[in-house]
Amino acid sequence: MSLAEIVMLLLTVTVVLFIIIFNLILDKSLKYTIIAMIVHSILLFLIRVFWAGHSVTSSIMKSFDILEVIAIVVVAVVFFKKRKT
Repeated sequence: MSLAEIVMLLLTVTVVLFIIIFNLILDKSLKYTIIAMIVHSILLFLIRVFWAGHSVTSSIMKSFDILEVIAIVVVAVVFFKKRKT
């Protein structure tokens, strides 16, 4: 296992613990989970491209999944609706 893979694993474990603590224990809003998912995927993408040397296309495919793209769209729609009112 390379150092980049270990860092990605530690990052993933940290984000999962954050999500568990904020959602299950502290009962915070879903907003924090979505923000954590987005930041996590962006960091994974950057690590894969700049540190591990993967191509941009494969890094995007491995870092972002369809559920996250849907979550980003939903957050953007809610944000812009609140901004109009």
